[in-house]
Amino acid sequence: MTIAKWSNYLRTRSGAWKYYRKGHHVNPYPQNWRGPWKHNFYEDQSVNAYGGKGSGIRLYACVGGKGCSRYIWIRNSQ
Repeated sequence: MTIAKWSNYLRTRSGAWKYYRKGHHVNPYPQNWRGPWKHNFYEDQSVNAYGGKGSGIRLYACVGGKGCSRYIWIRNSQ
């Protein structure tokens, strides 16, 4: 089983990145990552819950029983 773990950070009005929330997406079929991700992330240029503009995601790839990779940083521009 594979799991994608994510942490969502938002930029505040002052420009600092601040933790917002986290979650995961479980996929029992490692060869097929298709399917809906219904997490409603803020778009990078929209005003977010902290009153600033900016949305980023730390994404970790995890394999059951073997741990997780280092995260990659993704700006949510779409």
